Amino acid sequence: MDEHKGLANLVKGLFSMYRNPAAREPRLHRTVTNEELLELLTTLSLVHRRLDSAHVTC
Repeated sequence: MDEHKGLANLVKGLFSMYRNPAAREPRLHRTVTNEELLELLTTLSLVHRRLDSAHVTC
């Protein structure tokens, strides 16, 4: 169960990091480097792979 919580927290953290930038940092002026984008895509790929292999349990 801890593994599930960890994955859920990872997804929540990624979403918060890019969806809700700090109030002092306008979204228009935020610079995201190519390296950061590649790292994000790699992490999202991991998340999607884990979700694709998930099985529903009751």
